[in-house]
Amino acid sequence: MNVENMDFTKACLIVSYKVDNSFDSDKYIKLRLRVCHDGVNPNNSEFNIDDMNETSDSIKNIPILANVVFDENEEPDFGAHDITIEEDKMNEGEYRLIYKEIPIGVVPETNNYEVAEFDGKNYVFVDAYVYKGYSNYAEDIILRDEDINLSMEILVDKYVYNNRTKVYQILDYRYK
Repeated sequence: MNVENMDFTKACLIVSYKVDNSFDSDKYIKLRLRVCHDGVNPNNSEFNIDDMNETSDSIKNIPILANVVFDENEEPDFGAHDITIEEDKMNEGEYRLIYKEIPIGVVPETNNYEVAEFDGKNYVFVDAYVYKGYSNYAEDIILRDEDINLSMEILVDKYVYNNRTKVYQILDYRYK
């Protein structure tokens, strides 16, 4: 795909996590998410610390979504942003995107948001909770792997594309 022609009003950031094993609850698994970092991210987007701090309120109460798929060995794994297109049952002659992801948890309003150094970069860190039981096989994946890549969606309100470096400098955004 040619990045110059990408629609960058929506973007997907690679997120990793660690399970907080000291958190004892029958209802939730507590995670510490590492959301994005300053400088250039894997999707050729670039953030600076000031903008990361300005958008901190928009991550409050964001759902954690997942679609679980099974691999060739019948092991559960996280799918992608899987969708289907179907005839709209409410509006004749129209079609609707149906998302296969379901809510499995939430980044709460009180999420301990911070920007902190990790591996030489400044990352956004937040606490999040995944439902035990209701998250189905997602709970098994999280507890089995404990450090995998997920994604966080953002809505980009303002950016600049650098033709020389082929990087989108994100100037204003919100978590979706």
